Amino acid sequence: MTIATRVVGALMRLPRATHAVDKRTVAIPMPDGATLRAGRLAPRGAATGGAAPLLLVRCPYGRD
Repeated sequence: MTIATRVVGALMRLPRATHAVDKRTVAIPMPDGATLRAGRLAPRGAATGGAAPLLLVRCPYGRD
């Protein structure tokens, strides 16, 4: 994290950034039978079935 990022975050009163996330690949079945793969990022320790903020990343050019 750069000094500029910290200064801007402090000025905007953003919470401190954490890198404690669980990353895994999920398979998403489509109605036509195709299976799409995506990356799932969620806070470490978040329950799989519970409510938690997450980021789902999908790109047509492959994962990662």
